[in-house]
Amino acid sequence: MCAVAAFHDADNPERFDVCNREYRRLVSESLFEKQDIEYIRALCIGAFWLPDASRILLSEAIRRAADHQLHRHFHGLSEPYLVAGSTPGSSQQYHLARDRIRLWYLLYVCDQHLSILHNRDCIIRPEKDAIESRELFVVGESSMPSGDTRPMSQVSLLVTMGQIKDAFGSEQSRPLSRSSVVQLSHFARELDQWYSRWSASFEPDQYIGSFPLAGLTMHFQFSKLYLGHHVFRGLKTDPIPPYFLQAATTAREAALTIFSIILDNQSFRAHIVGMPAYFHIMISFAGHFLLELCLKYQEQLNVIVEEDFRLVSAALAVFARTPVMSHHPISRVTAGLMRKLNECTAALGMESVLTESPFGNGEYAAARDITGTVTHDPSMNSAFDLHLANGLPDDLLYAEFGDLAFSNPEFNFT
Repeated sequence: MCAVAAFHDADNPERFDVCNREYRRLVSESLFEKQDIEYIRALCIGAFWLPDASRILLSEAIRRAADHQLHRHFHGLSEPYLVAGSTPGSSQQYHLARDRIRLWYLLYVCDQHLSILHNRDCIIRPEKDAIESRELFVVGESSMPSGDTRPMSQVSLLVTMGQIKDAFGSEQSRPLSRSSVVQLSHFARELDQWYSRWSASFEPDQYIGSFPLAGLTMHFQFSKLYLGHHVFRGLKTDPIPPYFLQAATTAREAALTIFSIILDNQSFRAHIVGMPAYFHIMISFAGHFLLELCLKYQEQLNVIVEEDFRLVSAALAVFARTPVMSHHPISRVTAGLMRKLNECTAALGMESVLTESPFGNGEYAAARDITGTVTHDPSMNSAFDLHLANGLPDDLLYAEFGDLAFSNPEFNFT
């Protein structure tokens, strides 16, 4: 908790350095020691909010969760005597089972997030009873608290996103076949049904206001973008096939909505620093996706380039004015998208739109002042070249989105 809290304190970066070193020391030294459930919870928190160590922390948390057999607590939710609380201590056992399986669900969510971002297989098998019969957890409480509603909505969404990943193949380089139109339509309907069901369950929170619903809406747009981006795979300089135009348009609209939420939803902006890194990385992908469409498909998708550039620029201005330390994903995402935006304007022979005052501050000035000598080669698979940083730190988001897709990102664990 101390390391994560310090990570979000822009005024005391040295405090994070101290806390992070201590956190890593404790994790390293306890690698071969037995630990309790609270230790797994601490690893889970770090995996969500400390992106440079998330994969290591999550893997260790899942290993220990398996040792504790957390997933088996799910069966306690269906024991009649526990549910009814009819025997001494049964009510306590029931709530203990819910706590344990709740933690397991959070590990599942984090595992799915990293699977998407790192383009790798999940560690947790989706066929576990806790996933297949997750409705038992949802209906197990007469009035499910918001602390359960949010993660369970994520579990349901990520089950579908995992199916999307399995259906279209995460490591394929060839374009989708025409027959994929049926699957695309099927998954699009599932995503719509998911949002329709869960959005009705989200109410304002006493601590974070309407952010839960804004976050749910953002996850919905992330999922539509993730689904639709597959139709661009392997196209290189080829136009979008006519039968994929609807999916491509929906993906673009999702990316536009993501940036509109950043600009228009005050509750979302108010919590943008403290949200898990998955949000920031998906926002960055949405930005790179939009900008690449401006370069490659502006005519086919009827893109008004100036409007898209200014939308991204306005969101970047929000990020640039947000106080964060240099290690924070917002700082790294902002500099990376600024650089990409300047590359795009230069490639199209346009003036830079990064003219507002926040872009001249600190590390953002280097990204803003990239000269217009950059050329864009539409035939390149690696559309998002990280090597143009001109001395900037590893600032994009730890990944290279080659060919409008999630590739194999590498983290710097030092």
